[in-house]
Amino acid sequence: MARRLAELALVERSKTMRLRWHFTSVVAMICWRYSPADLGERMGHPELTAETMTTSTTPEKLSSTERYPDLLAGLLSLAVPGLGQVWQGWRWRYPSRLLKGLVLLVVLHGMFFYGQALGQWKNVFLPQYQQAMGEEFRVLNVRMPDWLANVYWRPAYALQFWMGITAWPAIWNYCFPESKLFANRLGEVVYQPSPGAAGPQVNRWEREQKIKEFHRDINQIQLRPDMGKRWDLGLLYTMLAGVLNLLVIYEAYAGPFERSERRESRVPLVPGAQQATT
Repeated sequence: MARRLAELALVERSKTMRLRWHFTSVVAMICWRYSPADLGERMGHPELTAETMTTSTTPEKLSSTERYPDLLAGLLSLAVPGLGQVWQGWRWRYPSRLLKGLVLLVVLHGMFFYGQALGQWKNVFLPQYQQAMGEEFRVLNVRMPDWLANVYWRPAYALQFWMGITAWPAIWNYCFPESKLFANRLGEVVYQPSPGAAGPQVNRWEREQKIKEFHRDINQIQLRPDMGKRWDLGLLYTMLAGVLNLLVIYEAYAGPFERSERRESRVPLVPGAQQATT
């Protein structure tokens, strides 16, 4: 029975990977269908219109103030870590920028999936603890919504969320508990499940039983002799990947700190200040 469940879990993980591949394929088709000039006109980048983007246009001819801030690149890196840098490198014909985005994409996804593998693919989830408690969650005597209370009870997901679509199936399972998109053939959600998630017809006692069953499985995994500290290490990897992607998102939006700006910062602001110091 355990072997059968493991096979079903492997099939469902492969299905999830196919969904991510389809998403990446759609993005690639959009990039292939439209030239950089067309996309520049559609996204509101006047420096990348068909009139200004010729064969002689090079990345050096566009200053950092013309390139950044780039909201579209920031949103792309939020959805897929490194995709914003890949988009910028392809749009500006900037190979080093493209390579940087690919490295970030591979490294952050590798760290996140490795952390999930260490945790037996059960350490990324957004629970529905608040719905099972039957009492309001208040901060300074102000009632907080249930989703915010659940993030409070599971703060690790507040960091895992920033990994983009690789961590967003947990939100889908939280919002649509009756959906079987990430479920196995037995109808059980096996990828990023939401403990306690159920339809409106389920009472509080049944939610509590689902939560207890979920944590019973997690405790059995952590108590295995071969597990050791892998559970904690895997959780740390998934959280660290999300935190690092915050920096990637900001770098895609605001751009890197260029060397020319460093040199300009060393120039004295007051004329004659350099002669006065000598």
